[in-house]
Amino acid sequence: MAMLVKSLNKAGITTLAGCHGHHRYAPNVQISGGYQGAWFKVIQEKYLSELTLHYKWTVHFENQSGSCMCAEGAVRWDMNLIYQDTVQMAMVLQKYAREIRELKNASFKSNKEMKEVASHLLLARNYEGLVEWMNAKVENISIADK
Repeated sequence: MAMLVKSLNKAGITTLAGCHGHHRYAPNVQISGGYQGAWFKVIQEKYLSELTLHYKWTVHFENQSGSCMCAEGAVRWDMNLIYQDTVQMAMVLQKYAREIRELKNASFKSNKEMKEVASHLLLARNYEGLVEWMNAKVENISIADK
């Protein structure tokens, strides 16, 4: 889990902590705020969707840190399978860390209009709208590169 947290931070996705669940609870990574959680959903779809994971890892919003990624799909958690999932995700994030950071910077240049749109979506708790908006920005960058 520590490797995944460090890899997320290396890729520019601010995380606060991770917990493997101690066999009783869902493993999770606390992500700093709704904006970072939405960005992780974009990255998860773009970079991690082809992985063969044992659990479904879903982003949830409005927890104490703003968002978190939690594993789903078990009554009792297998630490070996959690390890395999987190290492797979961490390796991809490390491999593409620079590209992910550059994509974030290119897609969301710090300007007043973008901050207003993102803030409005966050205040409205429209997290799916925020993810869709981010995906559109990323797609515009990807199309411009072609």
